[in-house]
Amino acid sequence: MPDMKKGEKVDAHPLARIYSELGQRDEAFKWLQKAFENKETDLVYLKVSPLWDKLRDDARFAEMLRRLGFSA
Repeated sequence: MPDMKKGEKVDAHPLARIYSELGQRDEAFKWLQKAFENKETDLVYLKVSPLWDKLRDDARFAEMLRRLGFSA
């Protein structure tokens, strides 16, 4: 976890990718949710980027795509 001061904003998207690659799906989705709440612009690539292939078969991924306004 990055060294942060209380209240400091952190980009959640890269942390979600790291946890996804490590196979820690719950943590990955926790950070994807945070990225969504932060309105991080990198989420526009969620549907098409192969970086997210390890999460595609999870129902939470389809739900995140729906919340972003993409079809699953």
